[in-house]
Amino acid sequence: NIGAPAGYWSAGAKFYNEGYYVGVDFSYSRTGGLPFLQEIFSISAVGGLSGSPIINEDGRIVGMIHSIRTDYTRITFSCSIDDLNNIIASVL
Repeated sequence: NIGAPAGYWSAGAKFYNEGYYVGVDFSYSRTGGLPFLQEIFSISAVGGLSGSPIINEDGRIVGMIHSIRTDYTRITFSCSIDDLNNIIASVL
């Protein structure tokens, strides 16, 4: 993961975290009750990293951080890469 978390950025800073793909979680939307897939990574993240890419060891973007667990410091959630591609395609 590469990003500029709140309170940690300064000129020339290169902030990154390493972690592993853990699996998926099927959740339901709080507003519409529709099911959606979240991918889980063991990346230590803090506020401000939402929207930052998750990159695999081949240099490919495999997800994007959208939330973290504040009670577990190494749990990070991402939409699936397919969902991310669909979102991007829908606005272009």
